[in-house]
Amino acid sequence: MDPSLPPLGRLRLARVSDLDRIGFVGAAGFFGSPFFPYARPFYDEYPADTAAHYRKEYLDCILDERKIVLVALDEYKKDEADSVYDALKGIYPHDWSSSNLDEDGKIIVGIISMSLEMIPDRHGQFNPDGLEASTLHNDPEHKERDASRDALKIIEEAFKEPEKQYLPGHMEVLSLAVHPAYRKKGFGHELAKWCVSFADKEKVPLVVNCSPMGARVFGELGFREKELVILKRHKHHKSITVSFQQRSVPPL
Repeated sequence: MDPSLPPLGRLRLARVSDLDRIGFVGAAGFFGSPFFPYARPFYDEYPADTAAHYRKEYLDCILDERKIVLVALDEYKKDEADSVYDALKGIYPHDWSSSNLDEDGKIIVGIISMSLEMIPDRHGQFNPDGLEASTLHNDPEHKERDASRDALKIIEEAFKEPEKQYLPGHMEVLSLAVHPAYRKKGFGHELAKWCVSFADKEKVPLVVNCSPMGARVFGELGFREKELVILKRHKHHKSITVSFQQRSVPPL
C-alpha cells in the first residue's frame, strides 16, 4: 500500500477471495447489535441468507472505487463457532484452517468499510485487480428472506433527513464488525482508528451511524453524537435508536 497511509498493523485490505469468511464474520459480529434483529427478524429461519447478505454487502464495497474495506487478522480459534448464535452455528463451517488462513496462518476476525466520496484522488486505489474481480458470479443464497421489508423501508425513511444534514462534506464509516470469539482484543478500536487516522491525513471529517456498542468505540476516538434517530416499531420488532455521530479534523 501507499507509504503515506497509516500503518496497517494487524489489518490488511479485503479481497474478493475473503468473502466466504467475511459473510460469517459479518453475521456473527453484527448479531449483538439491536439493529440486527430489527432489520433481519427472520435470521433464525434463514441463516444462510444472512451470511449471503454480508457477502454481497462487502463484495459491493470491495469493488466500488469510492470505498475501502479492511479486515483484521488473528490466530484461528478452533472453537470459535461456540461464540456465534445458534442458527448460524447450524451452518457454520467445521474447520476454517484448510483454506481460509492467510499466508502467515492468521484468519479474518473483523471488518470495517468506509466511503471515500470526499477524496477523488483515492478512488480506485483500494480495489482488487481485474483478474480477481472478473471471477465473480451471482450468489444463489442471496435471497434476503431473513430481512423485513417493512423494517428496511422504515430505516430508509428515517435516515433521509439525518443523512442530508450530516453527510455532506464528510467521509462515512459504513460498517464495523468483530467476530464475538475475538472481542476484547482491541480489533474494533484498531479498525476504527485506522479510518480516523486516514481521514485526518486527508483532512476530511467523518460521520458514522452506529449501535450503542459502536458508539462507545467511536466515542473514544473523538466522535460526538449529533442525533439519536428513532426507528419505529414494526410487526416483528420493537422500536430502536441509532446514533448519528460526527468527528472533526483536529487542528494542526
